[in-house]
Amino acid sequence: ALATASIPEEMTTDIFERSSELTSHPKPFVRAWALNLVHHVANQCPALRPQARPLLKDAMNDNAASVKARGRNLLKQSSWASQD
Repeated sequence: ALATASIPEEMTTDIFERSSELTSHPKPFVRAWALNLVHHVANQCPALRPQARPLLKDAMNDNAASVKARGRNLLKQSSWASQD
């Protein structure tokens, strides 16, 4: 499962950048999935957390309820994600 998968350190930045781009994909399922990956990579690489936090918070303004719910749940999961 993604939640327990370890991403090789040399790939974290590339994966983070690509998943960040997908948070604006036209399909809500892809946006929600991308948020999950952004959160997962940021959990593994604390240096990316300042970039991940606004993406998660922006999800709360998404038109799709599924993306809002995913963003809300991810913000609740990690103390770093909900910090201002």
